[in-house]
Amino acid sequence: MKNLQKGSTVIILALVVILIIAVIIGARFYSRHNRTAPVINSEIPTVSTTPVIPAVTKPSEPVLPPHATPSPITKVYTDAKFGYTATYPQTRIQSIDKTGKVSLSIPNSNIQPITIVKATDSADTSTGKWGKNVLSYGKIGWVTQVQNEQDGSLYSVATTPFAFTTSGLPIFNGGTHHGFGLSVYVVALSHTKFLIISGGEGLTSTTGYDYSTDPTLQIAMTVTTH
Repeated sequence: MKNLQKGSTVIILALVVILIIAVIIGARFYSRHNRTAPVINSEIPTVSTTPVIPAVTKPSEPVLPPHATPSPITKVYTDAKFGYTATYPQTRIQSIDKTGKVSLSIPNSNIQPITIVKATDSADTSTGKWGKNVLSYGKIGWVTQVQNEQDGSLYSVATTPFAFTTSGLPIFNGGTHHGFGLSVYVVALSHTKFLIISGGEGLTSTTGYDYSTDPTLQIAMTVTTH
């Protein structure tokens, strides 16, 4: 009897072990075959074939400094025979007389014209009213022969340019008397060729004199040789 009970107990334990093993195997099988597969996105990205054109913006207008003004439109006078060129504002009208003197006048204006006179060997800017004033080049360099206003005697003094043209030619003061409406300058094209450029300043007694605003000097500054 005891042996029968012992045998039954062993069988029951064996069945329990088999059952546990079966449960474990079944759980593993279920987990393996029911695992969620990863989702793969099979969509192909769309590529746009439309070109991207950047927006075009209108460039801004240049801003001038408070006191700046655009350069005036100019005309050019050329004397091929004497070998010079001068530039002047288009507001002036050019005329030439029989002697070859060039006059640049402003229409309907009481300002006297700016004149350009050719000279060789020396430049005589004497006006009679202000005495003798002759520029030349000698052994000691540039000299001016002037007249003593008191006794009328003549004497020579060494002189130097007070300015230069934009092309580097020397400009001499030809007895300019500011405040009296007269400007006279001598541009030396060489040691023996000169241009005497004179004209009205066009300034009032209240504005004073300023080289940068003298229209006669501005034209003298444009002279070039060729």
